[in-house]
Amino acid sequence: MAKLKAWMDKTQPEVTAQSALGKAVNYLANNWTRLERYIEAGFYPSTITLPNEQSERLP
Repeated sequence: MAKLKAWMDKTQPEVTAQSALGKAVNYLANNWTRLERYIEAGFYPSTITLPNEQSERLP
């Protein structure tokens, strides 16, 4: 979560609000508190474990 927040904070001022990425980043920023509560409540794991095969294919 900390890495995602850092990326969001860095990226948000660098993108145009009307671009697809800008809309996505703004949506994330506007819903950040809800996302934190959702994860803290245990509805979604804070870390995702991928099988080794899948993780090796990630860029």
